[in-house]
Amino acid sequence: MADAKENLLAQLKALHDDYATGLPKKIGQIRSGLDALRIEWNDELLRTLHRQAHSLTGSGATFGYGEVSDNARKLERVLKKLSEAGAGSGQAWVQEIEPMLRALEQAGRTSMTDVVSAMPRIKPHPAVLPENEHRLVFVVDDDTSLAREQCLQYELHGYQVREFHDFTGLRDAVRKDRPRAIIMDVIFPEGDLAGIQKVADL
Repeated sequence: MADAKENLLAQLKALHDDYATGLPKKIGQIRSGLDALRIEWNDELLRTLHRQAHSLTGSGATFGYGEVSDNARKLERVLKKLSEAGAGSGQAWVQEIEPMLRALEQAGRTSMTDVVSAMPRIKPHPAVLPENEHRLVFVVDDDTSLAREQCLQYELHGYQVREFHDFTGLRDAVRKDRPRAIIMDVIFPEGDLAGIQKVADL
């Protein structure tokens, strides 16, 4: 049992290391997308940028980058307003977004040492559920690293977890093995409320 928990902890550390390594690229993709949007307005690109900011909002907090999460959330809100307003190719939004993007880039440069020292140490402990309790949980998130992180955390605390990165097979899985809980993101490529709509359909 101890070996299994140590293995889970090692996987969590590897995920954190991968996230730290890939964070500058994720933020750089948002910068590149916004630069392209300044040149030529594109509603689909704006929706993609909104999803990317949303993903950083959740994953930043999960992986110990609180400042990244906070700044991504501000950017996400402005991008959502832009999308709803149909701002088109007007440039007024640039002055509002640029400081947020710079703050996000600065937060992304936080050294991993600072993040690790600020993160609580994960201490595995026995699951609080009695042995005969149903322990199956479904995690649904199109951000694969965030989904994996959540799965490992639940496994560390005694749950059996199934991971989904889209809605494929989810309905059948729920019918076959009714989970104790479904932990699902809200925003998916299918839409800003696709997660909520999917849960309502199940």
